[in-house]
Amino acid sequence: MRAPIVCLLAVCGMAAIADADDRWVGAAVLPDGRGEVVVVHELRLSTYFYLPDELGHAWATGVDVAFAVTPRLTLGLGHSSRALGTLDHGGGWCHEGAQQRCDGAYAGALVDARWRAYAGGRVTIAALARAGVIGLDPVQPVVRLGGSARSARGRWWLVAEPEVQVALGHREAGNRDVLVAPVWIGFGRGRAAAWVMTGARGQMVGLGEKLEIPFVLGGAVSVRGVRLGVEAGWPKLLGPQNTFNVRHGALWIGAAF
Repeated sequence: MRAPIVCLLAVCGMAAIADADDRWVGAAVLPDGRGEVVVVHELRLSTYFYLPDELGHAWATGVDVAFAVTPRLTLGLGHSSRALGTLDHGGGWCHEGAQQRCDGAYAGALVDARWRAYAGGRVTIAALARAGVIGLDPVQPVVRLGGSARSARGRWWLVAEPEVQVALGHREAGNRDVLVAPVWIGFGRGRAAAWVMTGARGQMVGLGEKLEIPFVLGGAVSVRGVRLGVEAGWPKLLGPQNTFNVRHGALWIGAAF
């Protein structure tokens, strides 16, 4: 019951939105006084030779919120892995099932600040800073520092958001320093868009042996101001420990207030 209630509360507060070319993905700096809310439902799509398939199994539901407090500064709260530049199990509300046991009903979140440092021509550059927890049993606090670069030409756009995540405690429980550097290449404007996401992700210690290169396909449409999107792909299709079997997906609905 948790996920439907969360979705209902979020959707009730939605209003119409005029989407910018590249604001379908990543941590965008919003227009002054505007906000966005997105509800993301993350799924397992993995199939295996010897283990039970996880195709369509629910993983987590997260609510991502952002609001522009000044023309250059946007503050946000991110639960889903999509909001954090990955395709994986995010924070938010975990779903237990036959293939999954949750450490807790709530898995944590990160707050963020996005500061537009430069906007000129076809390029926008912003600084990103995030802080929060990525697990609650035990508490795993982290800080993420990085930046966002966005460029558009006609209907084509490119977004890159490299960040370094620094663990602040409980490294023995798997909390590690991590590089997260997603890149999106997209096509489309306010009514519809499609994109490919790739980049790099991996633990900073032994990065050359643990680097993961994702490949994700995504798309979304805007219907009467409400955006509906889907993403699916491989979180580590390439890299030293690559695998084709592990696949994740996300369904999301979002709009503005």
